[in-house]
Amino acid sequence: MQKKLLQNESYSFVIHVKLKVNTLGNIAGINPSTIYNMLNSKSQNPGLVSIKKICDGLDN
Repeated sequence: MQKKLLQNESYSFVIHVKLKVNTLGNIAGINPSTIYNMLNSKSQNPGLVSIKKICDGLDN
């Protein structure tokens, strides 16, 4: 349940700020395919490191 909520919130945020996944990947310093997999439920366990990098990238 929490995973699906995080996934929905992440997708909503990307849409809300009109960021492209490639741009978010570059800002966060991770491969955009990782973000696509997180948003499309292909990643069963996205990993704390990836989530932290996205948060840090958006914080700057």
